[in-house]
Amino acid sequence: MRYAVIGTGAMGGLFGGMLAHAGFDVHFLFRSDYNDVKEKGFTVKSILGNFTLKNVNAYNSTEDMPKCDVILVCIKTIYEDKIPALIKPILKPDSFVILIQNGINMEKFIGEQLPDSVGMAGGMVMASVTKTAPGEITHTNFGTITVGLYRGNDDILKAFCNDINATGLKAVHSTDYTTERWRKLVWNMPFNGLSVALDASTKEIMDNPESRRLAYSIMLEVVEAAQANGAKLTVAYADEMMKATDSMIPYKPSMYVDYAHHRPMEIQYIYTEVIKSAKSKGVAVPNIEALEKRLLLIDQNSRKL
Repeated sequence: MRYAVIGTGAMGGLFGGMLAHAGFDVHFLFRSDYNDVKEKGFTVKSILGNFTLKNVNAYNSTEDMPKCDVILVCIKTIYEDKIPALIKPILKPDSFVILIQNGINMEKFIGEQLPDSVGMAGGMVMASVTKTAPGEITHTNFGTITVGLYRGNDDILKAFCNDINATGLKAVHSTDYTTERWRKLVWNMPFNGLSVALDASTKEIMDNPESRRLAYSIMLEVVEAAQANGAKLTVAYADEMMKATDSMIPYKPSMYVDYAHHRPMEIQYIYTEVIKSAKSKGVAVPNIEALEKRLLLIDQNSRKL
């Protein structure tokens, strides 16, 4: 299959870079890093091994890219309204779009603007990976993508998983899209937001008794909202995520990186949509609501700097 990576930052760079390194046909969309990558290549520093892709299929416009079988969308959800127009030039009638993004309801929004024949899935990643320089990413922990089928040909999604597993990363196939989207939020919701609100790493949040309790309380609210919306999650999964975070190398998630660079933060699909979904089912999420309000204010002030 021919792959496109739309948004070659941390996640796009990891999964697209590993696929290309393993010999798959991968085409990358770059923005600010385009000239650096054309000149020096693309470097992945990973717990699975370091490498530099010298001859990268790099583009700065989808108009110049070939049509692709599988399109990995790794752009932040703050640009969600631009994605349909961005990927249409590389779509085939039976292309498959995987949204490697955080939050809920993105597939519905994007899917309504694409032909019904185009397959879609949500891609939920558990990996610590950061863009550390132009044309360079660093991968320090984990490396799993769980894909949940939203619509379309499930065989293509299974083939994608096989290709990812061939790279040394891990792909898990699921037909339960709803559960997988909510499952990712159990970790994302507390640690993305609290890293910004408290100016703290995952370790600092976990080492402080009060912030640790707050992170766990947010997790429990996510689980309750998820259950009300049909997801098969239990409190045991929140406990599992707390244990996993205890074992992590200290890490500041993607939302903190955006905040530190005065970029817009992904609040709409990670927080606001979740609050709407919870309220629609009569579920109270006071800690999530308080965190959302704090993040909206921080985001507003940060963009002025």
